[in-house]
Amino acid sequence: SGTATYTVLQSDIDAGLDIVNVASVSSEEEATDSATETVAVNGAALVDITKLADVTQVTEAGQVITYTYTITNTGEVTLTGLAVNDDKLGAITLAA
Repeated sequence: SGTATYTVLQSDIDAGLDIVNVASVSSEEEATDSATETVAVNGAALVDITKLADVTQVTEAGQVITYTYTITNTGEVTLTGLAVNDDKLGAITLAA
């Protein structure tokens, strides 16, 4: 008997597929066998956005409000291609 470890990769979680591992044994006498073990991957794609204004009130036309957007990956899956759209400002460019 023996043991071995496998460290789960972020790419395993991102793929969302079960981790299937196959071990095989052979001998000089041509005896062979194999065993398969499957471990479920349950990563979730979740995202959270917060929006904060630099002022709490305005009193006249022409005043400028600066909004700060914070996007947080709250799941286990790597998120790509994030896009933010503001109902008053349109598409928001995110910092890399």
